Amino acid sequence: MKFKAAHVCCALLLACLTCPVLADVNLRDFGPKNFNYTYGGSWKKGKTVKAVQADGIGYVQIDARENGGAGIVLRHANLTPGGEKFLAVTARLVEGNEAGRLQFNLLSKKGKTQITLRLAEFDTKTFRTAYVPLPDKDFSAIENFQVQGTNFGSGAKPLRIQVDRIDVVKQAVKGKGTQGTETAKNNRPASSTSKLNQGGKTAADTAKKPAKGKPWEQAHGFYPKYPGAWLGHHRRLVKQAKKSDAEVVFLGDSITQGWTNAGKSIWEKQFSEMKPLNLGIGGDSTRQVLWRLQNGAVDGLHPKVVVLMIGTNNLYGDFNAGKDQEIVRGIEAVIVKLREKLPQSRILLCSILPRQNAYFCSRIDKINAKIGKLDNGKHIRFLDMTEAFEVSHGKVKTGLYQKDHLHLVEAGYMVWAERMRPLLEQMVVAKPVLR
Repeated sequence: MKFKAAHVCCALLLACLTCPVLADVNLRDFGPKNFNYTYGGSWKKGKTVKAVQADGIGYVQIDARENGGAGIVLRHANLTPGGEKFLAVTARLVEGNEAGRLQFNLLSKKGKTQITLRLAEFDTKTFRTAYVPLPDKDFSAIENFQVQGTNFGSGAKPLRIQVDRIDVVKQAVKGKGTQGTETAKNNRPASSTSKLNQGGKTAADTAKKPAKGKPWEQAHGFYPKYPGAWLGHHRRLVKQAKKSDAEVVFLGDSITQGWTNAGKSIWEKQFSEMKPLNLGIGGDSTRQVLWRLQNGAVDGLHPKVVVLMIGTNNLYGDFNAGKDQEIVRGIEAVIVKLREKLPQSRILLCSILPRQNAYFCSRIDKINAKIGKLDNGKHIRFLDMTEAFEVSHGKVKTGLYQKDHLHLVEAGYMVWAERMRPLLEQMVVAKPVLR
């Protein structure tokens, strides 16, 4: 299942939820008894809610047969970044369903809003999209978005449904102001079946673990437990980019993506006048950034500056791994591709931030020393922030980091903003560069 909202903030992409990141997106069983909601950091696997993969496309199947219901939780979402008025739910029923509705609980500090989706308009043959009007309330800061089967009470009936996609949209295709349905093309939303730019690859191709390669060899992203999620997130960002007139584009991994999560308030105060666009995706290495650039990530954009921080996810021993000099070459390849795609944009290359322990910090220091030499004073500028994030070699300033000593908290984003802002301002006002 995919959830589309321009400013949903999470740190782990799941197989069926497409969101801007990711630690706060959770697909999980709701109980199923006694409303025993479990707000942990991962999916509680069970029989009532499960991710299903078919033909390279993921959806969530809810199969609740006893009191308590079952459902999905999405945390920290802006449901109406562009004035959206409707939920658009694409789903189909499973044989044996007797329940008549789904319930959406939207929880924020201002209270709880319940929205009901009638299931009478769905069938078991095709995926259909139903439009449900959002009440006239503020949904810009939802702390928990719960998709819940209302399979509870004395009249509980079996709920069996497959949910493929949840969007927020400005207009309903049918029945504006009331629930209406349309049949999804090819029994699936078009975005789930469309081909990619590179070599005609489909969603099924990218739902497999890519072969191990060098940091300068592009590869799609892959989350072992949730094969379809990375591609869905990429596609959502491509759509955002096509509609954007951003002057500054941020490109990178989950640390960059965190600007619109942990760093959201800093982002809005420091960069809003620059019309920023965040293209960070959790888990990305140089290989995924290269793949995304080849497959439409910045097509149609004309930013004055691209802020790039990438490379920390090449330090592991997985299919993205590389030796220090190889990671340097991977970062160089990203810059070359950016120059090819955005020849009039400047690139602000940020140092890889210190993390966790002396092993990682030693490798990062060597890589930063090499990529710092890419600064030519014109097209490319390098910002070294190591000192601002370290107490001493191998020891990070814990107040700037989350418990993993890798991702940043709000204070960390403040330090990043303060160190970056002067140079970024210079680059934004400078005349466009020429090839």
